[in-house]
Amino acid sequence: MFKIVTILASYLYLSAPLALAQDEPAPAPTPAPAPAPDPSDYSSDGFGMDISAYGAFGLGWNFGVGGGAQFGIPVVPNGFIPNPKFRDALHVEFGMDTFYFTWSNYHVLFLNPMGGVRYTVYVLDNLAPFATVKFGASIPTAEENLDYGVYFYTQVTVGVLWDINDFMSLRAETGFQYVGHSSDVWRIGMLFRL
Repeated sequence: MFKIVTILASYLYLSAPLALAQDEPAPAPTPAPAPAPDPSDYSSDGFGMDISAYGAFGLGWNFGVGGGAQFGIPVVPNGFIPNPKFRDALHVEFGMDTFYFTWSNYHVLFLNPMGGVRYTVYVLDNLAPFATVKFGASIPTAEENLDYGVYFYTQVTVGVLWDINDFMSLRAETGFQYVGHSSDVWRIGMLFRL
């Protein structure tokens, strides 16, 4: 009888892990990967209309200081790059800069209306380099009776937008404008999404 109990106990001992293994539930299936972002979901977030206000510095004949504002309207809000990691957009942008230059005994305030395009690409969630090409006119208003006429210019700049929150970004850019001679332009200010 001892042999029968020993054999039965050995059988139960050896078969218990097999029985327990069959009662365990199957492992949960791995979840499906998240769907790729749809650019239309965020095309209005950062790619709608915007307005920029900034301080400006010019290094033409002499150092000039001023400010300006520009208004941007998206013409290609979903951009040209199909990869959703690199959100891009093309804006038409127009506005005006003012520069106050002083040299020798002369003081001149220039009003510079302009219009052109801005192409922006987000390389990080909150950082977007951009480039602009604009055409404009420079209208001098002199305190002295200087013989300045209105002249036209081409301006090319590169810059960066750093998103502070969903509706506001820091905007910094530099470039040059050609007005019969080349002069630098520097801007730093804020971009507000409307």
